Amino acid sequence: MKLLHSLLLVTAMALLGGCAGAFPSRSEVPVTEEQVASLATGIDRSQLLQTLGPPAEEAAYKNLDEAVLTWRLLEPGYQRGWLFNAHVDPSGVVTHYSRTLDPAAAGKGSRR
Repeated sequence: MKLLHSLLLVTAMALLGGCAGAFPSRSEVPVTEEQVASLATGIDRSQLLQTLGPPAEEAAYKNLDEAVLTWRLLEPGYQRGWLFNAHVDPSGVVTHYSRTLDPAAAGKGSRR
């Protein structure tokens, strides 16, 4: 029985170990208005990530032919959360930015 448990443990470790690094890193570190203000459209994805670090989320929208990278945004004076989004075309160039309410923080209040 001990041998079976050991084999199962080794198998599980091998399977999970193969997943290490398979997913891009995600961050819950919010960005600030100062960081956002320093960004320009037309920069490439690597410049964006160098400035803001890894996003909290990333989604591909094939019908819009873009990917959207999203960070949590700190906006002084607000209790509700905002998201900062960078829209990236298939060549990796930022076409525009947007802000949306963070659905996880919706209903938590408005301006203090």
